[in-house]
Amino acid sequence: MPTFIKPGFWDKRPKAYEHWLNLDNLITSLIPPGGGVTSIIAGTGITVDQATGNVTVSSASTSPLRYNTNATGIEPVLGTNNANGYSSFIGGGTFNTASGNCSSVVGGGNSYAPNRALSSFSFVGGGSNNTASNYYSVVVGGSNNTASGNTSSIAGGSSNSTSGLLSFIGGGQSNIASGACSLVGGGYCNTASQTNSSVVGGSSNTAQGDCSSIVGGQQNITNARFSTIGGGNINVIQSPTNECCSLGTTIGGGIGHNTVGGSFSSITGLFTVAPTSCIDAGKLSTISGGFRNCAIGFYSTIGGGNRNNANGYASTIGGGRFNNISCGISSTIGGGWSNTISATNGVATISGGTQNTASGEYSFIGGGRLNVASGSKSGVVSGRGNAASANYSSILGGRLNNTSTFTCAMIVGSNITADRACTTFVNNLSIKEIPAASTGLPAGSVWNNGGVLNIV
Repeated sequence: MPTFIKPGFWDKRPKAYEHWLNLDNLITSLIPPGGGVTSIIAGTGITVDQATGNVTVSSASTSPLRYNTNATGIEPVLGTNNANGYSSFIGGGTFNTASGNCSSVVGGGNSYAPNRALSSFSFVGGGSNNTASNYYSVVVGGSNNTASGNTSSIAGGSSNSTSGLLSFIGGGQSNIASGACSLVGGGYCNTASQTNSSVVGGSSNTAQGDCSSIVGGQQNITNARFSTIGGGNINVIQSPTNECCSLGTTIGGGIGHNTVGGSFSSITGLFTVAPTSCIDAGKLSTISGGFRNCAIGFYSTIGGGNRNNANGYASTIGGGRFNNISCGISSTIGGGWSNTISATNGVATISGGTQNTASGEYSFIGGGRLNVASGSKSGVVSGRGNAASANYSSILGGRLNNTSTFTCAMIVGSNITADRACTTFVNNLSIKEIPAASTGLPAGSVWNNGGVLNIV
């Protein structure tokens, strides 16, 4: 039997109770008999009058001990555990309740924060102020957790709540799993509110769409079905009318995607003023990363960069900043800065450069600056300030060239304006290795006839 009085001060008295507490390691400050009143455990409210050997426990005591009125010693306070459900069980602790049939509370709890297993087959393992209130609900430990959903479970943490059928929270604080089969792995203030939704971690993330998922980060939110946010800060997948309008949307990470307004600190990476609104995400759209990109068109993709906008159907922006595909279908901007595709019928391409505009269907700009391809199937390879405005016209490079209204005109040089269709315009032409005979040349070929150019 354990020793309930510290050796050297009083007699060792074996007790006939299995649960008597061994005080050998608890008594911290005693003086020999006759020395007055001393606290056994500092701050517990338990005192011993060493002249008489009487033990007093004050009404304000928070100690797990009490004095046995039969003068047999100090014993644990068992409180008022109440296992009143059929085949219910309480293993220990104080003031715990197991009122559901076949319910169990293993331990923990106290008069201020008892554990409760209130429904059939519910279970609380330990901790304090935990509640399992529905069939087969489980709280393993932690504090202030509530498993109110049928077959829901909380492994630990604090102030977590599982109200959805088969919902689960692994830990963390103030997390909510209210959707059927929803999951919150941990973190702080995360919510998974729809069927099969999940938030793995992070803080203040919200997964509101069926089968939606947020891996981590902070203040990310999605209400679209089958959508995913990998992480980052204040990324939004907003489905406008119902959760199917933006289904399948993915944001890999980054900051502030599909949002507008607010103020951002590039030093801290945080918004000093929260975004004022958000933009509806395109169905099955993807933003891999970057800062404040918006993928609005169905099947649109943005690889990264800063403040790029993909509004066209199946449009793609690889990266860069301030690039915009405003309409059309299957248009692409590879990168660069402030490039714009406004081709209504789409399939336009800008590889890079800055401040270029492709507005003609199937138009192309390779790079450069301030170039315009407005004609259908027109192209500007590079240069500055060039305009391929006629259908099927093209400009190789140079500067300030214009194909005007002449179809199939081609310009190689600078400061040239086309004045005839199906014509190539150059500033200067130098032909090397001109054939010296016409033999075998097709019609229209140029050959050197003794210093005179002839055409076959």
